[in-house]
Amino acid sequence: MRPEEPCVHAREPFAHAEEVGVHARVPCVRPEKAGGSAREAGGRAVEIPAWRVVSDMVWPMLSNMSHGFQVCFDAADPHAQADWWADALGWEVEPQDPDLIRDMISKGFATEADTIVHDGQLRWREGVAIRSEGRPRVIFQLVPESKTVKNRVHLDVEVGEDNVEAEVERLTARGATFSHRGRQGPFSWVTMFDPEGNEFCVT
Repeated sequence: MRPEEPCVHAREPFAHAEEVGVHARVPCVRPEKAGGSAREAGGRAVEIPAWRVVSDMVWPMLSNMSHGFQVCFDAADPHAQADWWADALGWEVEPQDPDLIRDMISKGFATEADTIVHDGQLRWREGVAIRSEGRPRVIFQLVPESKTVKNRVHLDVEVGEDNVEAEVERLTARGATFSHRGRQGPFSWVTMFDPEGNEFCVT
């Protein structure tokens, strides 16, 4: 992938950097000193741009922060999967800007083959995300191979004990498939498959 090429995984790398007075392009390795120069192995002075420097006051806060994450699913039809899961969870499909896509094509950063028309909208072929405020972003990305074995990671859809049966019925009507019921002590769940065969539990 070229540096300028769009990626469905990409987001603002450090969205609240300005709030703590740090430029968004925070380096992985801390420079020896703020601004000025550092020494290479041969003794040559190398200028350190100001934006590569994190102050002594802010650095401990950044280096001790926990990390966020997003969940990625392989899919044969990522846009259909995103629609299905957005409906299942009550989330929204993350919008993609058709004008931006056309602009990227006109500038040579992408081609028509990188796009698809889904529900009448021009979108990136390779993938799409769903989102809900305060929750991890979920991405569905195009892969050529189909699912063949049990997932090592799955989603638990938490609806509350009194709502499990109604939710199983609702999701079945929308294309999910019943697998089995499970119980461990006082906890119970229903395992199902989404339209592409990914296991998930309703609990």
